[in-house]
Amino acid sequence: MEIIPVESRKGDGVLKTTRQFYVIAGGILATLGFALAFLLVSGDKAGQPLAADLRYLAEGPAGLPQIELSFQGKAQPAQAAVEAAFTLDPATPGDFSWKDTTLIFMPAAPLRSDTAYRVRLRGGLKLQDGGRSDYRALEWTFQTRPNRVAFLKREGTAVNLWLQAVAGGRETARPLTFETNRQVMDFTISPGGERIVYSLAEPDGSEASLWLVKTNPSPGEPPRQLLYERGIRATEPQWSPGGDIIAYERRLVLNGGDLSPSQLWLIQPDGTSLAPLYSGADRVGTTLTWAAGGSKAFFWEPDRQSLGIFNFTGEPVWQPLPGVIPQDFTVSPDGKKVVLTRYDYSGASQRQLLIYLTQAGSKDQPSKEWQVANLPVATPDGYSDYFPEWSPDGKYVAFLRQNSAAGPQKESRLWLFEVETGRNWPLDLGEAALPGTTLGAYQWAPDSRKILFEVYPTGWKTGNKPTNIWEITLNGGTCSLIAENVFSGKWVN
Repeated sequence: MEIIPVESRKGDGVLKTTRQFYVIAGGILATLGFALAFLLVSGDKAGQPLAADLRYLAEGPAGLPQIELSFQGKAQPAQAAVEAAFTLDPATPGDFSWKDTTLIFMPAAPLRSDTAYRVRLRGGLKLQDGGRSDYRALEWTFQTRPNRVAFLKREGTAVNLWLQAVAGGRETARPLTFETNRQVMDFTISPGGERIVYSLAEPDGSEASLWLVKTNPSPGEPPRQLLYERGIRATEPQWSPGGDIIAYERRLVLNGGDLSPSQLWLIQPDGTSLAPLYSGADRVGTTLTWAAGGSKAFFWEPDRQSLGIFNFTGEPVWQPLPGVIPQDFTVSPDGKKVVLTRYDYSGASQRQLLIYLTQAGSKDQPSKEWQVANLPVATPDGYSDYFPEWSPDGKYVAFLRQNSAAGPQKESRLWLFEVETGRNWPLDLGEAALPGTTLGAYQWAPDSRKILFEVYPTGWKTGNKPTNIWEITLNGGTCSLIAENVFSGKWVN
């Protein structure tokens, strides 16, 4: 009997599938082998850990606060990848730059005082020579300084500059100057809070020079004189937000002790004298205010009765404003709005009102023209609104409101105007504003969360009035007494 073999289609399929499996598996293994060999040969650093150190400087070489992130070792990340992966909490805008393998972040807004900040760098960054770092995120923390306050204190015939830390209450103050018969007149603080430039009047009160002192000087390190010229009175220094220039008012001491009109001059923190603020035969100006990060300067020109607006090119733009009180104006942080105080004679008695200047044109193409209008604040009859001060974050304008009573009944109180909504209201100063007291100079904290203000008895006639300095925390905060029998208080970052 002939046996005829029967073909099994199923078995044949199994054999084919098995062969295909081995072919595919071999291909995968070969591909992995080639990839591994390529990685070994090419030296790609995929998965390499990053090493970096963080340093926070309250005042860097440019005179401004900065955060430095220095990368160590051979695994160097691509700069663009680092900038994209960098975060700061609490969030703060700023600008990046590089110095070799160090990232430098310059905050565009003041950092909050006495606050823990966290810097985070996302993992998996692209490396400069190929591949990526490992996916482990890097984190660092640093703590900003508590609030500090600088003020002036009379000591016999002298006036000295003092500094006091403020953290949850009063702390012991310490002097920064040690004058015995000269007087510190006024002062300005560097953007990082490390240095103070002050005007120092000679005993006869005519000539005045400019000096620089560190807020944390080394033992035995004295103040340094920046400017002294015989027959010159240099006062009202104003440090630029950019940290590189200081403007001041310069007057000639004439025969008999009279003073010439004020001119605005510039000087660098190292004492290098620069040209006047703007050119011209007279160059008269006073009450300078910086804005837009130091790219604009606003000042009063008494001969023209105009506000000068200067962006350091060409001639200043002049805005005629007859009837304005020269010392009473404030500029928004972006330099596009101004609030001023003017006299009003429309009622039964003279009073002071606030007016509002806005730059005409579009946001992208502002014109040189400025539009004038009354600030939408209803000033009651018998009261004056004056001494406006814009908050550093641009959200509020503070101002003083004073009644028209005479003598001890003439009291002033602190109000806020909210720019976006137009709301305005008085601040509850509690025991700081008892009956029979009035408010003097005040200043916003750099982070716009507090206000420093002076309180003294109403009706005080002499120049040596007993002045106390208080602070108020906004958004429901209370008032705290900072120092007694001192004046001209200013925040130090």
